[in-house]
Amino acid sequence: MFGVWEARAEEEELSEHWMDDAADHVKALLRKIRDIGLPTTDGHSSTAVGARSCAGRNDQYNTYVKYANVVLCGTVHERTKDVMIREGLMAQQDGGIYGRVLGNRKYLFDLGTLGSASKPLPPNLRFAPVRPEYYDLVRSRTPIPRTDRTLSRLPSTAIYPVSTVPPHGTPSAPPAPIAWAFLGLDASLTTLHVEPEYRGRGLAKLVTLKLFSDEMDVFGGEEGAVSEGKSWAHADVQEGNVASYRVMESIGARWSWETYWLKVDVDKAG
Repeated sequence: MFGVWEARAEEEELSEHWMDDAADHVKALLRKIRDIGLPTTDGHSSTAVGARSCAGRNDQYNTYVKYANVVLCGTVHERTKDVMIREGLMAQQDGGIYGRVLGNRKYLFDLGTLGSASKPLPPNLRFAPVRPEYYDLVRSRTPIPRTDRTLSRLPSTAIYPVSTVPPHGTPSAPPAPIAWAFLGLDASLTTLHVEPEYRGRGLAKLVTLKLFSDEMDVFGGEEGAVSEGKSWAHADVQEGNVASYRVMESIGARWSWETYWLKVDVDKAG
């Protein structure tokens, strides 16, 4: 969720007029979302299957899906978050705000300054997209309950070990990826993961740069926008995740502002 009032200078306090105007727009947007019709979950829905795959690890994303009036709003600027709280739009549970107000650091990537994945992979590793048979593995490493349909629509790059054929006998099954990254539909680095035993080798940086190099042109507005330095990407990293801060900064991202993921009750929009 984005609003034009977010672009005003950070040191400039929003007037009551701006706050009222922003509230009107936010409510209108939530009413439209409600009128479109929100998906509901049951035992057979793909959303429920995706949520179950993460069950027990972290329920901050998937516990709200059973409520038809509650939506998860992502990448919410601090000013828009304040408008939502001021207008009483936050979903309630047991008399309080439903779940935590999750703060995130917004990191920006200026793709014109990052270069490409010029450092070669070791000869026993190779790049390739994430294959559908590994979607369950991807889901098992994150609390975000994305479905197969969603993952198949997101550009991805993974690092796989190179298959080897034993001198005698039949080849073993192709090895699973050891690192992967996905782009969101908003040009965000929405998933980045390296299996624990392969960390500390610079693979997070390599797979991210390869993903940007191969897939970001679709967001650039014109062919070659990335190579010509006309494109940006971004990522949200949850507050307190120091390891992810370091990865973002090693790639060349700049921490720019705070964003939030909020559970909002669309029925409160009027």
